[in-house]
Amino acid sequence: MLRAPCDSPLAQYSVEIPSGPLREHDGSLEWGDKIPTGIFYKNELITPYTKRITDKIPNYLENPAAKQRISKNGIPSTDISKLLDSLRV
Repeated sequence: MLRAPCDSPLAQYSVEIPSGPLREHDGSLEWGDKIPTGIFYKNELITPYTKRITDKIPNYLENPAAKQRISKNGIPSTDISKLLDSLRV
């Protein structure tokens, strides 16, 4: 358990930070020769994103949305006019 000092003149106590995500956050506050730019926290309790997305969309890794063609010669390949019509007031 890490004991974090209290910097506030109004508080009369310090806070105990349990090990885990909050403890790693304390490391991000350290400054010196190296400036931390973030913390990577691995949650092993959930299935990886690639597994979850391929369970829903089997060919996602071979044909991700970012690489799919959405227009040809400047004309959208999807017709959303019915959707837009349903939103008219």
